[in-house]
Amino acid sequence: MSSFVGNVYDADDNEIDCKFTFFHYNTNKQSDEKETDDKQFTVDSDDADINDGGASFADGDIAILHFYTDNACSVVKVVGDGSDSYTFDVQLLECQAPYTTIIVNDGTINHDITASSISSDEYQWDYNDITHYHKANWYGKTFCDIGIDKIEYDFGDGYDEKDSYSFDDVDDYDVSVRVTNKCDLQTEDTKTIRVNYNKPLVSISTDNENPIINEDITLSIDNDDVDDTIVSQTYYLDDNEVDELTFNFSKLGTYVFKVVTKWNDSQDDLKFTTTSNIVIINQIPTLDLQYTKYDDNRYIFDANAKDAEDDLVSVKYSIFVEVSSIFETNSRWQLLDTLVIKDDEFLADITFYVSATFKITASAKDGQGGESVVDEVEITTSSNSTASSNDVVYKIVPVCKFEVNLIEDIPTATSYDHFKANLIEEVPNANFVEDKLNGEMQL
Repeated sequence: MSSFVGNVYDADDNEIDCKFTFFHYNTNKQSDEKETDDKQFTVDSDDADINDGGASFADGDIAILHFYTDNACSVVKVVGDGSDSYTFDVQLLECQAPYTTIIVNDGTINHDITASSISSDEYQWDYNDITHYHKANWYGKTFCDIGIDKIEYDFGDGYDEKDSYSFDDVDDYDVSVRVTNKCDLQTEDTKTIRVNYNKPLVSISTDNENPIINEDITLSIDNDDVDDTIVSQTYYLDDNEVDELTFNFSKLGTYVFKVVTKWNDSQDDLKFTTTSNIVIINQIPTLDLQYTKYDDNRYIFDANAKDAEDDLVSVKYSIFVEVSSIFETNSRWQLLDTLVIKDDEFLADITFYVSATFKITASAKDGQGGESVVDEVEITTSSNSTASSNDVVYKIVPVCKFEVNLIEDIPTATSYDHFKANLIEEVPNANFVEDKLNGEMQL
């Protein structure tokens, strides 16, 4: 069993009587309310029925002793050191005024300024080398009946519970807080703030959201200056001062436009920078592939390519033929040739020497590397014309695809064997290589 003994004093060091309780944190057990005897308190662990009675207050255990009168309160914490007896004096202080600090910042006219406070009705002090606490809650228990009852603010027209205010004029103003606790004691704190003009808002807009090379773009500066505070504005393009707001760029890239605004907040001249990026994009060429048929085997293809920057470099035409074999379920397009046209008209003059279905695609490229989307057309030819010795002819038959460097006219074949026989007859020096795996026969 451990005992706790001592005398109780008031703020003037006079011995007084009071009530008290003993709380053992480790077992969460608390004694009944007790009273001092001739200004002295005595309590032991049995009073809190620690460990069902009789056990000592162990080394490291925590005890909270709560002393109080009708208008005073004190809490003492004792940490066990293995002793059988703990002797110390206790001081009871009457309710103290709360602590408070106002928190409020400088502001601008015609905008709400909000105040707050850090307030507390808890405090501590030392008496005869023992720390005393004025606390409402501790270690999960309620002790002193204290607390903040009211918080009021004064922005210059008297205290009320409203915590925000809007000033009409620039000036220095005192803003105060008043805190009242349950003992009806009050504490005030005041801070002087500065109310200035509102900072202007500056934005940059453009008449052209997607400017291209050699195209005018005009910027506009929009100022929202409700208090007429702007002193001057200076314009910069890529850190070079400029006077105009209309620009024309000959190269792709990102150009940085800045507005440096000088303004006065009622006390000082201040500056801030507003930035806008001007991105000059490359508009890719457009095309509309068309063709004109001149006779049975000659076609003129026109991509009708256009470039907004007038920077068209070339048009690429690709020629495909529709082919199939006994090993393929569907036909496919096989590339025959690609033509890159760089003259002024960008036309392709193509003559076909066999009957087949062809696909012609076109795409355009500009000087900045931009390339158009691909457009295409399909044509079906029917031709009996004679090919020159250097022409490569693609013909589709039901069984196979063949390529031949023509020397003479080839009679129209009605079957694979018929075609082969006639070809050998007409081209005596032909050397056939047949590939049964891919269904191709090459001359």
